[in-house]
Amino acid sequence: MAAAPVATGAASSSPAFTCRNCGGYRSRVRYEFAEHDKVIRECASCRLMVLDPMPSEDELHAVYNEGYFENEQLTAADPAHVYGYVDYISERINKQKGYRAICDALRQFQLSARKRPRLLDYGCGLGFFLDAAYEYGFDVEGVEFNRWAIEYIRSRYRYQIYGPDEPRAGDSYDVITMFDVIEHLREPFQMLDTVRGMLADDGLLVVSTMDSTSVTSRLMGKRLEDFRRIREHLFFFDRANLSSILGKHGFDVLKVTSIGHSFELRLLASRMRATLPMVGAPMQWFLRLFPFMNGWSIYLDPRTKFIVYARKRRAV
Repeated sequence: MAAAPVATGAASSSPAFTCRNCGGYRSRVRYEFAEHDKVIRECASCRLMVLDPMPSEDELHAVYNEGYFENEQLTAADPAHVYGYVDYISERINKQKGYRAICDALRQFQLSARKRPRLLDYGCGLGFFLDAAYEYGFDVEGVEFNRWAIEYIRSRYRYQIYGPDEPRAGDSYDVITMFDVIEHLREPFQMLDTVRGMLADDGLLVVSTMDSTSVTSRLMGKRLEDFRRIREHLFFFDRANLSSILGKHGFDVLKVTSIGHSFELRLLASRMRATLPMVGAPMQWFLRLFPFMNGWSIYLDPRTKFIVYARKRRAV
């Protein structure tokens, strides 16, 4: 879709825009990145936001490489450098704290009678959630887009890992997880149909993504890192439209809640400086005075991300 010259915030209909969710033609430019000829456009009806124009498949593949997990320029002012992670491997312990909490949450729901319920993590990164889920008694497999990440996991674990187009041994999973994945997909609605077909009857789908219309997200606007990831984030959902979308694609939503993350103070200060300099700069100054605190962790939930647990609806 070509970006139409619509003033930011003004709803208008445009032949270049058709909402992929509700089919509406009216939209507004919510956030503009003029230096990159891109905007984030919001449907006036369902509030689904979409990056316009989207990167090509080749442009997306150029992002997903080894450098995705070690991007020292993540906190740069130019959104062209805002993708991936500063040092993903160093975040393992903190990420697995959150993943274990999700595994605890999964126990609230009736899963398979199998001794080890079968779980597929779609977009499994470097396998940190697979590790946590395996510890909790799941039989785990993963799908990953980044070829470097696939080789990383295969060289360190015995888990079965697939590329996005590789055939799987059997498509009947009790749980499919998609953490911070759906916003990266060019065809997210088609993917929901695909994963539904891969779930066993009454199987569980778990999706996390940014909350595009939360109070914090609205206040931060285009300064928010998730909006600035214009090389990789293509769709921006909120609780209402993602719940509605899941319903349309054969899922019953069981639970929706915000989700936070534990951050090392040094990484948090660096990322805060890029989005809120009046907070991040003093944090960095303080950590220079007390460097032993750099590796300390703090849990934050600014209400900019949410997680949905949904069950596959039985065919009537």
